[in-house]
Amino acid sequence: MTAPVQPSLPGPPPVPDTAPTPAPQAQAAPTAFNEARSHAQQESCSSNLKQIALGMLMYAQDYDERFPPPSKWHSGTNPYVRNEGVFQCLSDSKFVQSSYAMNRNLGSLAMLDITRPAETVMNFESGLHIYNAFDLKGDVGASLAHPSRHPNGNNFAFADGHVKAFDRSPERAWWTPQASTTAPRGSK
Repeated sequence: MTAPVQPSLPGPPPVPDTAPTPAPQAQAAPTAFNEARSHAQQESCSSNLKQIALGMLMYAQDYDERFPPPSKWHSGTNPYVRNEGVFQCLSDSKFVQSSYAMNRNLGSLAMLDITRPAETVMNFESGLHIYNAFDLKGDVGASLAHPSRHPNGNNFAFADGHVKAFDRSPERAWWTPQASTTAPRGSK
């Protein structure tokens, strides 16, 4: 008697001489990932500035409706924020004490003296990298982070507590508590 013949199974597919080219989607994935990460870091920074802005406003409520002096804004708002991590932007590549600064024009100013709080810069992303930072060079906005840390520009907190990104420095009038202007071009 002869042994039954078993059907043969197909073997592995032949190996091509060249490796396949990655799909365009696979090539674009790192770029899309980096872009998504940059936007997430900007949102985190915006959240940090929102918490700092709320801390500044709570400080003012407890101190006769006055903002802290510029040289003490960080130490003055820290008890209200209660998280040192909010003073560090995730996109700030340097090891720093603080990624943010205060508009010195608001120092010890009464909240009632700000006629347009939604148009007055209170805190912003700074390149000074120290606690209690404010504009030291005599020109408002001179200590802005440059170049911008985010794809949509630097984040700014305003005296009413809202936060907004601009691809350039807001108008000079936005740094002066009593001034008013229309929204700057280039705002996001």
